[in-house]
Amino acid sequence: MSGRSDPVSHRIFLTGATGSMGLAATRDLISRGDQVVGVARSAEGAQVLLELGATPIEVDLFDVEAVQRAVDGCDVVAHFATKIPVGNDATKADAWQLNDRLRIEGTANLIAAAEAIGIRRFIFESISLAYPDGGQEWIDESVDLDPIAPMMDSAVEAEAMLAAFAERGGESVTLRFGRVYGPGRASDGFVEAVCARQMPIIGNGKNFVSSVHVGDAGGAIADAVEVVPGTYNIVDDEPMTQRELMATAAEALAAPPPRRIPYAIARVAAGKAARVMDVSQRVSNRRFREATDWAPRYRSATDGWAATVAATEVESVLV
Repeated sequence: MSGRSDPVSHRIFLTGATGSMGLAATRDLISRGDQVVGVARSAEGAQVLLELGATPIEVDLFDVEAVQRAVDGCDVVAHFATKIPVGNDATKADAWQLNDRLRIEGTANLIAAAEAIGIRRFIFESISLAYPDGGQEWIDESVDLDPIAPMMDSAVEAEAMLAAFAERGGESVTLRFGRVYGPGRASDGFVEAVCARQMPIIGNGKNFVSSVHVGDAGGAIADAVEVVPGTYNIVDDEPMTQRELMATAAEALAAPPPRRIPYAIARVAAGKAARVMDVSQRVSNRRFREATDWAPRYRSATDGWAATVAATEVESVLV
């Protein structure tokens, strides 16, 4: 649930518009009367955006002059373009190169374009996984980032760019999302792995995992258009332990119970990616909830996974 206090319409330049979060954000933004200029990388993606009421655009985010032409006429830039490797590729350092480039070079080009055009508000997709291990304690935005794996370093670098943009007078809004899940591409790889019993519980499974349903993420992005500039965690209300989360997902998917693997063995098999599964991050959304009318429709992954499976079943019947 979310909303705005006034009917002001905005024109938002949205990268990653055809991704799972981008589509969710596009729906919410348009439902509130905003205009969305969405970056699409394919004709199919452009058609989806058109059907939602957005204006699709194709642009090379690594071409600063092209980016400046593309953002002209907008009053908000929202950078949600990512290239997150899935499956075994996630354990390979070189598989993260394009994602890092989108976060670093893409962010720099978009900020330069925004400043050249005079766009003040810039919304950036960051990640709560960049926090340190907090054990059983709650983590809020006052906790300094301390990535546990190198694939998160680019998010920290991009956040520094947003901070510098704010120091120069820009309205920087950094959203640190929990682990996003939901129907379709938001969880395709995860669902396949759980159903094949290839997504084990690492270690004792008592570490906290902070999640957010893709639909709730979309609402948060829409609210970020007018929120007080700053940094906000976007997660659900009730983080679950890894053991609880995996059991919940498996039950919702009617999949076999997940296996358990000692951390030492997982570290050998998956490298630093094993630490991502084992880290404990009990992240609080209190700051964003108090700054906006946003509240997650799905308070925990228990509710969210049940809804995800139901939505997927309806979609398969309709197709």
